[in-house]
This record gives sequence, C-alpha cells and structure tokens, in this order.
Amino acid sequence: LSRGNHEQCSSNWYGKGFSYLFGPTDSPCNFLADPTWYFDVAPNGLDNNGKATESHRYVMIDTSNEYSQQLDDRFEDALKASNQESTWWISHIPPVNMLYYRHSVHPGTKGVSTALSMALTDTKIDLCDSQRSAVPQCRPNTMLLGHNHMYQTLKFTNGTSNFTWPQMYIVGHGGVELRGAGVPNSCDYSFDLPDGSTQTAAVMTRKDFGFVTWERSATTTSNPSGWIDTPRDKNGNPWSPTPVSAKDCHPQKKRSPSEPVAVEEQDKPWWRFWDR
Repeated sequence: LSRGNHEQCSSNWYGKGFSYLFGPTDSPCNFLADPTWYFDVAPNGLDNNGKATESHRYVMIDTSNEYSQQLDDRFEDALKASNQESTWWISHIPPVNMLYYRHSVHPGTKGVSTALSMALTDTKIDLCDSQRSAVPQCRPNTMLLGHNHMYQTLKFTNGTSNFTWPQMYIVGHGGVELRGAGVPNSCDYSFDLPDGSTQTAAVMTRKDFGFVTWERSATTTSNPSGWIDTPRDKNGNPWSPTPVSAKDCHPQKKRSPSEPVAVEEQDKPWWRFWDR
C-alpha cells in the first residue's frame, strides 16, 4: 500500500513493478511521490446513507525518497486529512526510530523528520493536544512503518497513559533479512521530535521474524489508540511482552578505539548501511 525506498524508479530497485501493480498513474514508473491519500473503515458497518459509523482512517504517505522536494507537501496533506478521532498514518521510512551506527544513537531519518517538522510549522496543526477531551489526544495516534529490518515500538505516554506523541510501530521483520541495529530489547530514550519538543519514549525491539495483528471493538475504546495489538512470531503465536525496565538505551557492544572498522561501515552512510 505504501511505496518504500526499494520501489523507487531506478534500475537498481523495483519501481517499475510497484507502479504497474499499485501506482496511481498509467506511466511505467512514477518518478514523483505518490499523492497522499486516505480511506476509512468501519468495524460496525455502514449506515443507511452509506456513511462509515465510528470510522477509522488510514492516511497513506509516500516516504520512498527522503530527499523528495514534495515530502513536506505530502505531510501537510496528511496533517489536514487527520481530522478523524481515530487515525493512523501508513508509510515506510520512520521519522522517529532507534538505530545504532558506530555506537551512537540515530533517532530517525533526517529527510523525513525535517519534512514533517516543516509541515507542522506551515500548517500550525498540532499532532497531539492535551486539551482535547476525547481519546486519543493525538491525530494520528499511531504511525505504522517499515524500512528497518526488525520489530520496534516507541511509545510516548504521560502518567495517565495518554499519548504525548503518536506511537511508532516499525514492522520490518516480515521477511528477507533481520538486523538488530545493536539496540537492547527494551529501554527508555529521550528524543528530539519534529514538533520541537523533547520527550522520552519506551522503546521495545525484537530481532525475530514475525508479524502483528490488530483488533478493534467496543471493548478497545479505552486504549489510547482504539486498537489492541498482538505481536506474533513467524508461527502465529503471540509474543510475551517484554517489560521495559532499562533506564537508558545503550549499545550492546562497544568497539574499542584500536578495533578496525569494516570497510562496509566506512563506505556506506548509516541510512544506507541499515537499509539495503
């Protein structure tokens, strides 16, 4: 549903195949970013007028090229479309994540984070508003992403478990190759976010093949996202939740100053190293 960097229009990637199957134009490969679009689903069906009841909105954002000059416009369109109480963003490259490269934290992809920051400034739309009486207080309340070859969640909450920033779900552990990025299974980290705030997230990471299912019903309305997630292993068995107990995120292994760095690390910038 959402184009990734491996679906760019390049002879090295698979943009032509993606455009044939999913592209919004008739051209063999659409070099421009796909327009931001959205659709609503209604767990309780439709009313007599065909309108979704208690609908949930998915907003699709093309982040396949983090350097695209259209990216801030795409985020502006996404912000304007996120006027439903229950809204998720579906995209590829995370604006916020946790990776280690050369034993320092890389908390997001710069181009995507910068574009989102510009869109927030230009539209003056707040992602999260503590003055909202309805739950959730963030629109979108969830960003569903890929790109990194692992499973990772980042949850920004206050003392009452309300989101103070949309939760990040990076579901990149469905196949091909896994990478743990040196991140511990659970830890807390303070992020400088695209809206200019600094907030701490509980970060959970798994380096195992699997997938996630979500359920929505009348019994899930008390959840800040309106949905209940169930991470599962490759056989479909639910994963046991990992308690977040570590106070700080830190690399699992540190390289000594005398230890040589692999040529691949030297030649490839971190965003290419983790995303091949």
